[in-house]
Amino acid sequence: MDYLFLLPLAVFAGLPLGMLLAWFAKQEITAGANYLSLLRRIIIFAISISAIVMLFMHSLPWVGFVSVISGIILAVFLNVMQARLERKRYNFKLDYLFLGLCMGSAIAVLGQNALLAFSFLVFLYGLAYASRHYNQLKNGWKLFAFDSVVFFAPFPFLLLGKVAVVGFGLSAFYLLLRAR
Repeated sequence: MDYLFLLPLAVFAGLPLGMLLAWFAKQEITAGANYLSLLRRIIIFAISISAIVMLFMHSLPWVGFVSVISGIILAVFLNVMQARLERKRYNFKLDYLFLGLCMGSAIAVLGQNALLAFSFLVFLYGLAYASRHYNQLKNGWKLFAFDSVVFFAPFPFLLLGKVAVVGFGLSAFYLLLRAR
């Protein structure tokens, strides 16, 4: 794949397209809000399960076990911290940080077909997430800027090569906790 560096940009395009969808179809989005939340949960569950499967397919068992344990600890810690921030009216969620970490791991480890399937799931999540959540916020552009920065932040993780598979374990359990 010669244009692999463009894949994260294409995947991230789900957010602005979801915002555009929410802007053009406000009444339909409010009517289908429950379905969008259900779709977001199903997609995040599929991303998490596929990340765990890819972790154990492309690493040694002890590497997978250590990254799963550290992912569980990190997920619990970050969910507790995020719950405290939400009480103070900060709406910044770290979903896109871990989706970016999953994408970085996928680019470093997966083959072309699995990478495209994984990227499509992240793209669909962006459509559902942005059309549902950015529609409700006055400062949706601030959240978009935050999500764009945290999505592309883990991509230097690609420099680790095959060790980047650990990103699957670190992100999978955080995303599973967010799917509730």
